Amino acid sequence: MLKFKNMNTTKGLVLLAVMLPVMAMSCKKPVTPDDPKDTSKGITLQFESKFDGTPIEYTTGVYTRSNNEVMLFTNWAMILSHVSLVKTDNTKVQLGDGYLFIDFAGKKTKYNFPTSPAGDYKGISFKLGLDSLINHGDPAAWPGDHPLNGNYTGLHWGWSTGYIFQAIDGRYKKQASDADWLGLSLHTATDIFPKDFMLPLNFSLSENGHKTATIEGWADEYFKNPTLISFVTDGSFSHSVGASEISLMQAIMGNSDDVFKLTQVK
Repeated sequence: MLKFKNMNTTKGLVLLAVMLPVMAMSCKKPVTPDDPKDTSKGITLQFESKFDGTPIEYTTGVYTRSNNEVMLFTNWAMILSHVSLVKTDNTKVQLGDGYLFIDFAGKKTKYNFPTSPAGDYKGISFKLGLDSLINHGDPAAWPGDHPLNGNYTGLHWGWSTGYIFQAIDGRYKKQASDADWLGLSLHTATDIFPKDFMLPLNFSLSENGHKTATIEGWADEYFKNPTLISFVTDGSFSHSVGASEISLMQAIMGNSDDVFKLTQVK
């Protein structure tokens, strides 16, 4: 309660009348200019998951690899950092705070950035995973719907290991005629495996215009070229710890150059 010392009642009321509007303005929630729901300007990033060019249907779709092994996906989720537009002079414009949580099965795949500056660009870049300092930071320190909040994404193990940068889960068969499905769990993590990607494509943003950038992730590219990975002989489980699991994840990430494609901006 406000108390006025050494004032008569009339002076106190006048002062209170002046102060109340100021107090109300200071308590008002600030309006951010970067409203993620605003699709009238700037750029929207739309992520799509595919297998050899075909959209992945989670839990129901069945996909045959070149070595005749059959896959079924139940989950593909990832944490991206340093998400940026790349100008033609190679300088970068970070989008938001640079972090995104992509959850294909959960349909968290579309993000709007209305304050993206106008200009000419040569592509979009990001890191799959996190810098070491962030990776070993406190996941509870972030807001409840932030990509680095472990409760929101489910992609955090603990203080020593840090975050799971990418989780691909599902099942597989040696061949389609086999009766039983076998488990598939491939989790990219630890300070060994963050990887930078630059997706080239020339585009321009106008001052008051809006464009959507489509980024496709082709899951099958993780398992071929240059190394053809067989789940039967090479393994179908890796949490990026232990010699055999690290070896498998190194082969998977070694194949990852062709996973992400910026297919259009329009």
